[in-house]
Amino acid sequence: MLAKQDSLYDKGYQMQFTSNHDENSWSGTEFQRMGDGHKAFAVLTATFNGMPLLYTGMESAMDKQLGFSKRPHSVGRLPLRQFLQNALRTQAPQPSPLER
Repeated sequence: MLAKQDSLYDKGYQMQFTSNHDENSWSGTEFQRMGDGHKAFAVLTATFNGMPLLYTGMESAMDKQLGFSKRPHSVGRLPLRQFLQNALRTQAPQPSPLER
């Protein structure tokens, strides 16, 4: 799957993610969709070629499904912050899209 994806695009970054505003609105939070596997999938997406995307609320473990075009409010607690920082450190440096 990843080799096919790489062969289709030769410019820019491929975004890798477990959640975004569309996924949250239409399919549910990563906790609803992946359950206890949400951390494993976050690490997996951080190791793929491309750019990992962190959706607003992931670091705060937001488990609320939002209506389409609703923005999450800021929260003070960030229980997944350190975990996500460590996951992102596993990724090898990527060349700039301008260098490709």
